Amino acid sequence: MPGLRLEAGPRSLLVALLSAAASAFLLWLALPPADLGPIGFVALVPLLWALRGARARRGALLGMAFGLLFYGLLLSWLIPVSTVGWAALVIGVGAFLALFGVVVPALWRDAAPIRTALGVGAVWGLVEWLRSVWPVGGWSWVSLGATQHDNPVTLPAASVIGAVGLGFLVAAINALVLLVLVRTGEWRKAIVPAAAAAAAALLPLVVPAASVHGPPVDVAVVQGNIPIEIGTASRILEDNLVAENHARVHGRLAADPPDLAVWPENALDRDPTADEVIGPVVEEAIVSVGAPTLVGAITESDDGRLLNENLLYSADGRVVDRYAKIHLLPFGEFVPARRFLDWIPDVRRVRADLSPGTTPGRFRIGDVGFASIICFENAFPDQVRDFVTADQGFLVVSTNNSTFGISPAPEQHVVLSELRAVESGRWVVHAALSGISAIITPQGEVTARTGLFEPDLLRATMPTADGTTPYDAVGGWVPLGLLVLLGIGYLTPRRAPERPVLPLPDDHRVAVILPTYNERETVQDVVERVLAASDRIEVTVVDD
Repeated sequence: MPGLRLEAGPRSLLVALLSAAASAFLLWLALPPADLGPIGFVALVPLLWALRGARARRGALLGMAFGLLFYGLLLSWLIPVSTVGWAALVIGVGAFLALFGVVVPALWRDAAPIRTALGVGAVWGLVEWLRSVWPVGGWSWVSLGATQHDNPVTLPAASVIGAVGLGFLVAAINALVLLVLVRTGEWRKAIVPAAAAAAAALLPLVVPAASVHGPPVDVAVVQGNIPIEIGTASRILEDNLVAENHARVHGRLAADPPDLAVWPENALDRDPTADEVIGPVVEEAIVSVGAPTLVGAITESDDGRLLNENLLYSADGRVVDRYAKIHLLPFGEFVPARRFLDWIPDVRRVRADLSPGTTPGRFRIGDVGFASIICFENAFPDQVRDFVTADQGFLVVSTNNSTFGISPAPEQHVVLSELRAVESGRWVVHAALSGISAIITPQGEVTARTGLFEPDLLRATMPTADGTTPYDAVGGWVPLGLLVLLGIGYLTPRRAPERPVLPLPDDHRVAVILPTYNERETVQDVVERVLAASDRIEVTVVDD
């Protein structure tokens, strides 16, 4: 097909759009549910080829088309919950990729493969970071870097540069792969980008593995489960059955109490310290086992605000600490500008707006501390990094994904916990109301997991960690570093392509145009001297 020549981007808009669509489909395949991670190293190649030489308007269109299709496929599990919400979210997050499409053509230099790859990677990373902070607190989920969640070669880089930096690395490798392809037939020119791509993919191997040798802690996840028809009915559950299910499964720990039991997010739909129905159920279950227990509950503050909290119970059934979720889910736990949007039926499904907490989730059981993350917060590396100090020996992620039924959403959420484990260098306990619950090592390996919509107990003894990873220490500077790399790539002078010099015909003539200056004294002498240079010259004098 002539439109697919690698020497230049496609002239046909249709071919360019099909290339962007191919990239979107490939990137979707690289993530769960297909989870074909190695495709991530080439998923962006068709899009980048289409962007080479594109003008800003076409670049924006191609980036937007890529974003709409990719996120439309990735987040399709939202459609049964709210078609309007799915469409609005896909348009909102997909629009950020239009920025990627605008900037990449401006910095692309075929003759400078390393700077081009660094620039492309920096743009991708910055677009992901920007989307995670704005608007309404940002939106983040699995993306390019997450394609490497089970790659033991590349994933260790996350402990230094985080998930955003991992996206930068994979995007840069995609650019280098394309630069190798455009040099097909010129193997000497392909050596540099090929070697750089291999080095980028293998370099994370030199990152030392996280060392966790602290006191071991025995943690049990209580997956009480809920009937699917109840779970998918609302984001905030209102059924005593949920609390009763968790109390029943929790009771199975009585013969061998763990150091900590975890009831996931929304295990209780009301504050057990104030409710006369579920309060005694929870206390009796915890006292019968005799182990500290972290319980997810919807509570009400003294001033009437609703909170999504993790409550830490002591072994004798008292609430000794609590954490209120800070980063709430827009249009899931609160509705921005509700008074303007309340006419939309899907908005009314969010019956009450929750209020955010203000203090990071940090708890202690005996001499061991741990960080507490609630659901959507797990998608934001910077927030989790702020929660983890040297004293937090492991992480607990509690979530309720029952709203999304049997779908890729729970699997994608576990992938986020794998990334957070590597970034923090800590074991992660991923506790889900209806599954998937998982135990994850600091290397991002899932050692145990549960199924969907089935009651279960998940238990593991984990060594705790202390200290911080490089990402925990300096991860906040990653966006600034990407901005510097983008500046280097963008400011590189663009050299015009060399044009062949064609041989002149035997009967050629040379035209010389002379502008005049002080012509009375000089013009005759200048014309005579020019004509004397060759008998093929013709002179035209231009006067104002």
